[in-house]
Amino acid sequence: MTERDDAHQTPGMLVRPDPHRRKAGETELRERGWTMNDFVDACLALVAANPDAMLRRLSQFRKPKPRGRPKKTT
Repeated sequence: MTERDDAHQTPGMLVRPDPHRRKAGETELRERGWTMNDFVDACLALVAANPDAMLRRLSQFRKPKPRGRPKKTT
């Protein structure tokens, strides 16, 4: 049995994309015969095979990380 076959060996990822972006992406993927799982698995395979090219292409979509401490809410 491979890791892909056993969900217990590959725990879920904590990714929470913007709901509108996710819905739009899922629609585009479905129209092309892909599922979200197919897409994520293919992306991971591509980044493992050609990380520099893959990450360079995706860098324009990466959200900037906030700097400093979060503002205090009282």
